[in-house]
Amino acid sequence: MRGGDWMVGPGPRIKDLTLEQLWQYDLGCVRPGSDYAKTHPNIRDASGAGIPTLEWVVNLAKETSDFRLLVELKCDFSDDSADPVMLADAALAVVEKADFLSRAIFVGFDWRALARVKQCQPKAEIWCTTDEKVEGNTGLFEIIKGMGGAGWFPHFSSLTNNAAALARSHGFKLAAWTVNDQAEMRRLIAMGIDAICTDRPDLLYAVK
Repeated sequence: MRGGDWMVGPGPRIKDLTLEQLWQYDLGCVRPGSDYAKTHPNIRDASGAGIPTLEWVVNLAKETSDFRLLVELKCDFSDDSADPVMLADAALAVVEKADFLSRAIFVGFDWRALARVKQCQPKAEIWCTTDEKVEGNTGLFEIIKGMGGAGWFPHFSSLTNNAAALARSHGFKLAAWTVNDQAEMRRLIAMGIDAICTDRPDLLYAVK
């Protein structure tokens, strides 16, 4: 929502807006009767919520001594995407300025951005994300290892026992996206997974 009006079609590209312009959007509420509202009936109204900066999130995370933060670099090969090198440089600068490098994990589907982080800061930890069509195999893990990756972050359906064992044999940590089913959460926890991405932290909290 912007200025009291609902967005019902494609909006401007995020990379074309200033931070001040982004802050004009209210992300805390869902348009009643929309398809999104119907498929996400448990969303609570948080009207007035805006887009937080990475700096704000990092400073919030620092308030808890054992909090690890997954910093996802959202970019791809399309014209609508941010430049992967510029995005990586900007995100790394925020994390380093806050002295939070040891507790940040950079993740993303666009491995160009992850490679840039590792190039600029060898001590940075990167986990390589893959889509639901990619299954774990030796060739894939050798590429991740060659990048200096410390983890594999697949869709949960790709994280079978065999794939997990193979990834562990390469020394990788494991995460899965996006797990909103409690049975899958239990399966992954029993597997010894290191992190779970979910739209339903309430369900995950109940499982744990």
